[in-house]
Amino acid sequence: MINITSNKFGVTGSHIEKELITSPTVDSFVLDFINIVGVGRGAYLIEAHCKIDEIEYKIKRRTTNSQLYDAWRSGMSELYEDGDDGFENWDDVVSSMLMIIDFEEVICDHVYDREI
Repeated sequence: MINITSNKFGVTGSHIEKELITSPTVDSFVLDFINIVGVGRGAYLIEAHCKIDEIEYKIKRRTTNSQLYDAWRSGMSELYEDGDDGFENWDDVVSSMLMIIDFEEVICDHVYDREI
């Protein structure tokens, strides 16, 4: 079983566990950082830093989801209210961020690289 840890306010290990595949060759997953920033012209950059078995990864993905940006910013300021910005609750906001980052792809690449 993979040991999952989150060092990011508002994101729990349970949030991450729902979005991850499990691999018998991965022992630990640590989320150190995740954030979304505007980059102009209606585009946003989601950046995450994580460690898989103590190897650091930095992931960047783009999105045009302004509602996700607004909801995340509200949540990080502890101003988020359920139903705001088109999300039912905070768990949906976190889930959307994690799905866009797609840690599964990073884990699969990590496992593949270790097997080579």
